[in-house]
Amino acid sequence: MDHDQYETAVQEHEALYLMIKAACYLLPVPINLPSAGVEQAERMKALSRVASIVDQQPMPEEQYGELGNACLNWMIAADLLRFEAEDREPSVWHRVVAVRALIMEGVDAVKRLGDWLADQM
Repeated sequence: MDHDQYETAVQEHEALYLMIKAACYLLPVPINLPSAGVEQAERMKALSRVASIVDQQPMPEEQYGELGNACLNWMIAADLLRFEAEDREPSVWHRVVAVRALIMEGVDAVKRLGDWLADQM
């Protein structure tokens, strides 16, 4: 992953976190996630917690599946981005593709959840 691709992926990853944070706030039982500026490890821990309790939300299984999927995609992309940042070897193309695919699927999942949340208002 060249530097520009890496920076773009980091920005998209950050945007996905903000989308998940907003969706969590709008849940039937709101969940307040840490701010985007908080350490990555804290955000990872918070999203892991959301993914583990999302099925307790009073909403259809499909909707908590969307949120759980978005959280897991964000966490896996975070691991790949961290690995990319720490890796001393040249980047490999599949890492770039995987990060972008995870982010895109996460965004789509949050959008589908957002559509359902909007219908509930």
